[in-house]
Amino acid sequence: MTRDVPVGHPDFGKAFPCQCQSDVLAEQQSTRLRMLSNLNVVADKTFATFELDRPSLSTEQLGALRVAYDRARDYAENPQGWLLFQGNFGSGK
Repeated sequence: MTRDVPVGHPDFGKAFPCQCQSDVLAEQQSTRLRMLSNLNVVADKTFATFELDRPSLSTEQLGALRVAYDRARDYAENPQGWLLFQGNFGSGK
């Protein structure tokens, strides 16, 4: 399928998938990217399954964990700018 654009337009003469195929291609691309990313191994890691009650942590560590959790959740709901977690090896970033 081509677009009805004048000669000289960047899309002139280019082939584009029709809408019915665009949806199929988008789903195939999404599936391919999920497979390549290997994110399926963390699919069960969600805000709903995250455990904030960790008896092995100090009060200070629990407070920091809560702040990090809240900031991550806020960012997930409104992803503006960047979110960066940093810490020592094994700190659970």
